Amino acid sequence: MGEGLDNIFENIGIENFEPPSPTHLEGDTAELAQSESTVMFIFSSLKISLGMRHNQVGGLLANQHKFLILMCVKGMKNRDFSKIIAWYKLIYNNVP
Repeated sequence: MGEGLDNIFENIGIENFEPPSPTHLEGDTAELAQSESTVMFIFSSLKISLGMRHNQVGGLLANQHKFLILMCVKGMKNRDFSKIIAWYKLIYNNVP
């Protein structure tokens, strides 16, 4: 993980954040490397980090991404941002 990303999380008040690390995450990152387009990269990264099925991720991306935006702003259940931050980190660590 890059130093810059850690500083960003500290600046917004999240210190020493460690996202949940599911055991399947390492094997699924190969799917990210094989993405042929940006849309497939985003789709796969959401599926991996949020632990969702294909149709659930499709629902997040429907209607001009309003549900994805809502989730990024308000968090998931009980204002839990851990999976959203894990998604940001997954993207950050897999973009050249």
